[in-house]
Amino acid sequence: TGTTGTTLASAGSPGSGSDAVDTLDTLDAELEVQLVLSQESEALAKSMWRPLRTTGDQISVVSFNMLLKGFDQKPYYPNIPAALRSWQWRKQQLQQLICGIDADVYCMQEVECSTFAQEFSFLAQNGYSAVAPKDDSKGKIPELAKCAIFFKMEKLQNIWHEHRSRVVLCALKHQSGQVIYFASCHLEGAPSEGRTRLTQLRKALQSIRKHQEQSGFDASRCAMVFTGDFNEDESGPVARSLALKPGDRVEAEAGEFELIDHGLYLADIYDPNTGPFSLRPPTFGAPPTSGKTKLRAIDFMFYTCKTLSPVAVRAPFTPEQQEATLERSIPAEWHFSDHVPLGAVFQVSTSEDSQEKVMIV
Repeated sequence: TGTTGTTLASAGSPGSGSDAVDTLDTLDAELEVQLVLSQESEALAKSMWRPLRTTGDQISVVSFNMLLKGFDQKPYYPNIPAALRSWQWRKQQLQQLICGIDADVYCMQEVECSTFAQEFSFLAQNGYSAVAPKDDSKGKIPELAKCAIFFKMEKLQNIWHEHRSRVVLCALKHQSGQVIYFASCHLEGAPSEGRTRLTQLRKALQSIRKHQEQSGFDASRCAMVFTGDFNEDESGPVARSLALKPGDRVEAEAGEFELIDHGLYLADIYDPNTGPFSLRPPTFGAPPTSGKTKLRAIDFMFYTCKTLSPVAVRAPFTPEQQEATLERSIPAEWHFSDHVPLGAVFQVSTSEDSQEKVMIV
C-alpha cells in the first residue's frame, strides 16, 4: 500500500481507477504506455510546482538537480519502472515545474549538454535566457550532463559567465542595478573526495573574486548566491567553509581538511539555527539499495547576508511529499528526480542583515 498510485496500461486499453484525473502518453522502450495519476499523486506533483512570488526589488532563486536526461539508460535505481524513467514523461514534468515555480533564476544540475538547445527551447518562450551547460568532452560523451543557469531576461542581464570544474558561474545585473553572482554546482560525488570538493569550491570563489577585481567592483557591495548539490551534508568541509565568517578561526583538526577562509559574510538559507526551520529539511530521497528510504540534506543555498535579505524560503518537501517519499522514495509518479528543488526569495539591498521574519512557502 502506498500514498500515491499509478496505473500503467497498454496504449488504447482503459485506465483503471475512478480517481484518475491526468493521463499522459509516454514511451516505454518500444511499447507506448499510459501513465495515469491518481488524484493524490497529481496533488503531490502540483504542490511541487508551487510558485515563488516576488514584488518590487525582490528576486527568487531556485536550485535543482533535475536527474539527467539519460537516466533511462542508467543501471541505478533498477526498481523505478521504465515509464517513469522515460524522458518524454520527465521533460513534461520538468517544464511544468519550471513554469509553475516561475523563479527569476534557476541554478540547475545534471543538464545534458549535447541536446540542450533542443530540449530546453521552451525557456525562451517563457522569457528565460541561459548560461548553457558546457560540453568539455567535445562530443565524445553524448550524454554528458553539467550545471546550467536560467534567468528571466526582463529582470536580469548577463554580464559575465565562466565554467569551472563541476560549477558554472555568472554575474547578472538586476534591474535595480545590483550585481549578483550565481554559482550552480554539482560537486564531486565520491564520499572520500572531500578535498576535491573543497578545491572545486576554492577555484569557483577565486574566479568570482578575479572578475570583481578586473571589473572594478567593490566585492563588499556585490551579492552572491552559491548553491547546488554539494554531495555531502552540513558536516562536510564545503558547507562548513561557506559558513565561516570573516575573523573566524580556520584550523584543521587531526585527519580533517583545512577549511577555506573566503572572507565573505555568507548565510545558509536552511540553517536551523538562523532560519525558519527547526530542523534542516531534507533535499534528497533516492531509492535505497536495501532497507527503508532515508532522506538526506545534500543540496544547499548560501547567500551574501549583507546584500541580500531573505523574504521567503521554499520548503523542499511538503509534509505530504515527505511522507510519500519515506514510503516509496523518489523518482516517483509525482516527481521525476531523486532531488527536490530548494529556493528562496530575496530582497535586493545593500543594508545590514534583515531582522524580519522569513516565511516558509
